[in-house]
Amino acid sequence: MRILALNVTHDSAVCSLLDGEIEFFCKEERLTGVKRDKHPFKSIELYESLKFGKIDHILYLTPSNCEPDIEFMWKTYIKKKFNIEMENYSSLTHHKCHASLAYHNSNFEKSLIFVIDRNGSIFFINSHPAASESESVFIANKKEITPIVKNFSLELNKQSEKINILNDLKRYYNKCEINLNNFLGIVKVYEAATTLIGQNPLENGKTMGLSSYGKIKKDEKLFVDNIPNANKFVFIENDGTNVCFENCENKITNDINVNNYGFYADKAKLVQIETQKQSLNLIKKYVEKTGIKNVCIVGGYGLNVVANNYYLKNLPDVNFYFEPVADDTGIPIGAAMLKYKEETSKKIFPCINNFYHYYKKEKIDIGRKSDLDEVCHLLKN
Repeated sequence: MRILALNVTHDSAVCSLLDGEIEFFCKEERLTGVKRDKHPFKSIELYESLKFGKIDHILYLTPSNCEPDIEFMWKTYIKKKFNIEMENYSSLTHHKCHASLAYHNSNFEKSLIFVIDRNGSIFFINSHPAASESESVFIANKKEITPIVKNFSLELNKQSEKINILNDLKRYYNKCEINLNNFLGIVKVYEAATTLIGQNPLENGKTMGLSSYGKIKKDEKLFVDNIPNANKFVFIENDGTNVCFENCENKITNDINVNNYGFYADKAKLVQIETQKQSLNLIKKYVEKTGIKNVCIVGGYGLNVVANNYYLKNLPDVNFYFEPVADDTGIPIGAAMLKYKEETSKKIFPCINNFYHYYKKEKIDIGRKSDLDEVCHLLKN
């Protein structure tokens, strides 16, 4: 069975899974040179040119699932190109696709999976966005991946409907602990420092790097009783989606230099320390509650290597697997694995590496001594 899966939003990518094993994977930005590029047209063209053979399922993936015009465009395009009906695989599956990738790559028989994400799938009520996934905890084994905890962040204009939304979520996830606290999740808290340094919220890696130069000057709690402290943050008015620290809107800059970096580094340090503590609390709670010592980390925050090292130091008895393709780049791989398991229940083969058919094979002398200039040249190209 061959399954082709495509993620059309930021970090778009295409994966083809044949009988449980990846035969093709390509991130669109590798072909276009546009960072985090959307809509993987070039990746699809490359896949088609390699003529792998008959496709049994084509999966369409987007966390929002609220763009009917875009879905219709892709449905038409896929039908013309491959003569097969595209399947929308987007309805509340975003975190489960993350979890599927991490679990099947981990080689664990049974594990907990922690998905810590900025925005996962959106939960709709009467066709209107109501809440979105922020953190999820799953238990996985060879037969199934089951959610046991789902944390949702409330849409900005839905405060008056919070109780009704929470009840609807509980009805939908009737065997799962549901939390709907406020407009924030762990990654949205982290994002406040990323917005402050004038970066797109997806560029939290820059905040992580800057945090190494910061200092904690006072005990400032960004979480109270494991809930993000909404009083500490504001949403920037230009698009209503970027989070920033309260009273810091006039300090947003992308011009950080040797003279002013201290203020921004301190804020980066603050969100790093506070969010990794909160994530550790989440992991510890459910490791203790379930007794499961195998843990997979995935979702955008799973790329935070400072936090990952913090978990290792504080939970030495836990066996961790950190998914390398933790952001939305890995969504089509996880989705294809999930669909294959649903259709066949057969073995899924973990990823060997992340380089599949989209690059020119070049001779590299493994083991030869190199220098920083050459390494930078290889990375750039």
